[in-house]
Amino acid sequence: MTTSKEVFAARREGKLDEAYKMAVQRMGAPDKSEWDDRALGWCLVDLIKRECSGTKTSNFEHYIAQLKALTVTNDDEILSQQRDRVLQMATPLGGELEKAKQLSKAGRHSESADIYRAIVKSNPQDTVIVSSLGWELYRLAKSQSEDLTKNLTSVKRLLHEYLQLGGERPSLLHSCMLLVANRLAGASGFSSIAFSRMWGLENLQESDWDTFTTDLGHVVSSNAERLIQHAAKDAIAGNDHGALEYILPYVEEAQTRHPENFWLNLHHARVLLGLGRKQEALDYAITVAKRKPNEYWIWELLGDLSLVESEELARSCYCRALLCGAQEGFIGKVRLKLAALLSKCNLYGEAKCEVERVVADKERHGYKLPVEVENLRNSDWYRRTEAVDTNRALYQQYSDEANELLISDLPCIDATFGGSWCPGDRPAVQKFYIQHENSVRELSDLAAKYSSLNLKPGAPISIRGEWVNEHHFQIYKVVVRNAGEYWDVTPAAIGIVDHVNYSKKLLHFIVDKKQDGVIRFSELKEEFSVGDPISVRLAAYRAGEGMRLRILEATRTEKPLPSHLLKTFEEKVNVMDAGFGKTESGIFLPPQLVKKEGLSDGQVVEGEAIISFDKKWSRWGWSALRVSRAV
Repeated sequence: MTTSKEVFAARREGKLDEAYKMAVQRMGAPDKSEWDDRALGWCLVDLIKRECSGTKTSNFEHYIAQLKALTVTNDDEILSQQRDRVLQMATPLGGELEKAKQLSKAGRHSESADIYRAIVKSNPQDTVIVSSLGWELYRLAKSQSEDLTKNLTSVKRLLHEYLQLGGERPSLLHSCMLLVANRLAGASGFSSIAFSRMWGLENLQESDWDTFTTDLGHVVSSNAERLIQHAAKDAIAGNDHGALEYILPYVEEAQTRHPENFWLNLHHARVLLGLGRKQEALDYAITVAKRKPNEYWIWELLGDLSLVESEELARSCYCRALLCGAQEGFIGKVRLKLAALLSKCNLYGEAKCEVERVVADKERHGYKLPVEVENLRNSDWYRRTEAVDTNRALYQQYSDEANELLISDLPCIDATFGGSWCPGDRPAVQKFYIQHENSVRELSDLAAKYSSLNLKPGAPISIRGEWVNEHHFQIYKVVVRNAGEYWDVTPAAIGIVDHVNYSKKLLHFIVDKKQDGVIRFSELKEEFSVGDPISVRLAAYRAGEGMRLRILEATRTEKPLPSHLLKTFEEKVNVMDAGFGKTESGIFLPPQLVKKEGLSDGQVVEGEAIISFDKKWSRWGWSALRVSRAV
């Protein structure tokens, strides 16, 4: 008798009508099982598809009735989905829906969208069809947004149509539209804040906050982060109180999720300012400036916040911004703001210098000159003034008041200047040393900020700053300390030379079990031998995840060595077969000493031993430096 396996086999061979007849026969068999239901179900699915794609026969309605009446178990999801699909195809709209799906698969999304639009007009409550149209709008908008020079108007129209469409929110489709919106950010006639309010930022999903890493290893901001950033910028530019109120909590959430995005800090402060919460904006900006004192934009913001009440403080903040070493293309606005204030102080040559720096940069890149440039160049003073060569000294002179914003509640800390350092192709930095947790710690900051101090290594200074975290001390101000001596913050420690490598021209010293180091002969003014005392100035600095010691100065000293570095002994020695010896207390005698003195097992010897570290056993001990037979 025919089995369900034979029905499936005939169907696979394309003998659909024969398979159907066998499946119907199986439905009356005494041993009928659920596999017979499935076999008939798949035959009916294929028959209805065939009928829908061609001229319908008289059996069409019968096939549909059979499929509707057929029992399909819940665990057969694929058959259930196919049954629902072909039954939908059999409806009056089914043919049009199938046509739209096939057009979409072929990449003809515009034609597919047209069909869906017509169906949605008569079926606006059908969420499945609405979602299908939404996906076609997304595919069209995404493709066209790759060339906004030609398609900007079309993409904006597609986004607007999608937002008016409604549909499930939040959803994958709704989140995908963020990608298109971010591509339009800053484009003419497109407002990210308007889109955000219509899209509804309350519909953000966790996946919208995920960052992306490109094949080259570059990290791209999350879709939510970028949209909120653009929306905040548009709300600030439009000075729309309602829009600013709307975007503020989302800016704060984005900051919490992505604290490394410093632009969100800037937008946060400017949103607060736009809402009239000036003191909050100022307090927040000062907090950010303490964390990021070398970012020009935070000092520009502080200057903007201070401008109404104090032009002097604003001028100081703009000067401080220009000490941060930012690329010229970013700081043009700061230069023009400073130029306007300098001209009010009759510092015309300095003001013209700033304007000419902006003009030179814009012309070099072929950019249009800002309106502020033209206004300043049309002033009477501009035409009769010769620009100075540089304003670097002026920045230094006027930036103190800005720094005071950050340090009014901080004490002065005694420190020592350590000299300049150029780390490869990066800006030069200067080193400073302070006492911290019973040791000397090395700090560093951009050298350009302190060039006017004209300091020599070891000079006594005062620093005002604070520990931002366990590993980083933020410097806000450095001044010369008159009541101090060279290297007074970095006291010299007494160590012992325990090894000299003449071939590599290096020596190793030990101060204690926590402090030791290597010095090149070229860094020394005197020659040293093993056992010699050495005076060293040391400072701890962070390298990667750990702390290391930097040797600031090393000289010969006549001071006696402390007992934890050198001790005398008189003990019986045990000479081993390997040629080395050990005293009763464990002092190690190198083979060369044993051989030189002709020592034998059981003799009493006297001498001096220096502290040493046994790498094999990872423990501290003593090693004989000089030895002789005891009298």
